[in-house]
Amino acid sequence: MFGLSSWKGRASSGTGSGASPNERDPTRDGLAAQLQQIEWLASAFFVTVLLAVALYSVAEFWRRSCSFDVLFFNLGTLFGLAVTAAVIGGLLGFLFGIPRSMQGNSAASAPASPPGGAAAASDDSARTKPIGATGRAFAGNSNLEEISDWLTKIIVGVGLVQAGTIYTKLFSLATWFKAADPQSQGADVMFILVLLSALIGGFLFLYLETRTRVMQLFVDVEAVIAPKALEEPAIRTALQAPIGTGRGQMAAPSSTEDEKLLEIPYEALKTGDQLAAWASAQARAGNLQAANQALRAAVAKEPGNKDYLVRLADVLERQGSHEAAGALIVEAQQKQGDDLALLKRDLVQALYQQPPQSFEKALPLAQQLMARPDGARDPFVHVWNAAAEGQRYLWLSQNKGSEADKQVARKRALDSAKRVVELAPDPKSSARALLRGMLDPSRPGAAPDDNDLEVFKDDEEFKAVIDPGA
Repeated sequence: MFGLSSWKGRASSGTGSGASPNERDPTRDGLAAQLQQIEWLASAFFVTVLLAVALYSVAEFWRRSCSFDVLFFNLGTLFGLAVTAAVIGGLLGFLFGIPRSMQGNSAASAPASPPGGAAAASDDSARTKPIGATGRAFAGNSNLEEISDWLTKIIVGVGLVQAGTIYTKLFSLATWFKAADPQSQGADVMFILVLLSALIGGFLFLYLETRTRVMQLFVDVEAVIAPKALEEPAIRTALQAPIGTGRGQMAAPSSTEDEKLLEIPYEALKTGDQLAAWASAQARAGNLQAANQALRAAVAKEPGNKDYLVRLADVLERQGSHEAAGALIVEAQQKQGDDLALLKRDLVQALYQQPPQSFEKALPLAQQLMARPDGARDPFVHVWNAAAEGQRYLWLSQNKGSEADKQVARKRALDSAKRVVELAPDPKSSARALLRGMLDPSRPGAAPDDNDLEVFKDDEEFKAVIDPGA
């Protein structure tokens, strides 16, 4: 193909990151109130168990003619049994409730499908798969998660196989407790009741605490690690970069902004722009299912946002769901035809064609985009304009075009490259990386088919602007 590969993929601009993930959430406040009620209920439950122990011990003390030996034996043994059983049950609840970190084989649910009927219905497989949030500021140590997984399976397996033995041992312990004071009444029954009550209560309490407060603590800690990644400039930059369109093409490279976004856990994302930017970073990193689910969540938050529909269509194309992607684009065009995201998509699609049709269609679209304030600020619009001028220059050179026309194409391509450098001063940004790759497709990390500026590879002015460190 004589044109751009997925680095030119369909990109669009965002409107800002919106609210901070640390803002107070009424839903979260309601959950905290419910957790407090559960904690009070658990406290009341354990107080009831200990009160039952005390009442039994006092009753035996009174029935046995005020024998303090009986009182202290029952109190000490049953109280210690309740505490020990609660601790063991709590440990089991903690092991069963340890949340998996949002990486690797972990999962997080997102709203399953965007409005749009046809697109959503034709991609059912994408709805049911989990999100895996890859990449963080640090690699979370998953040893405890793995130990929890092993132990819970072992405990359940051994418990089922040895159920009869456990039942026998339980009654043996109860019999031992009664044998310590043969004159006591109901000591074995009391022993079993206290043991089971404290064990189950401790398990349920620590399981719920681990699944709620501990998990939220993990999320809050990670959300604070890289808060700048959710600030408006970072979100806007991430939303301007292309995702890539598949069709056998390479994915667009990750940038500095992407690296920061990949550190953010999925639960920290609150607004549609945050979800869309995070999804775009995931798509450029090759995590298409995570991008798919996050973009569906963004569309669910803002059904009227054409940018989200276009980006979701890009991801679906890379996943091979071409019909679903086409249906989303039709829906986006119905919502608003003269949209920045759709115009940029048309521009990139034009560059996929064979010259001269490619640049003849692409150049007017690029001019139309650059005449808009939002398009003029987008570095990728200028990248694509430079690519179209590069195609035009090469076609003129191969088809005996006039020298004057060639110089006009060269100057416009160079001016666009300079504008890209002004708008994207970070050399590691996606726009700058794309520009370098188009000038020299043989460089590491570049796509060989991204050759639209290769005709200027030996031009010192182009090299000084695009790759001054070479």
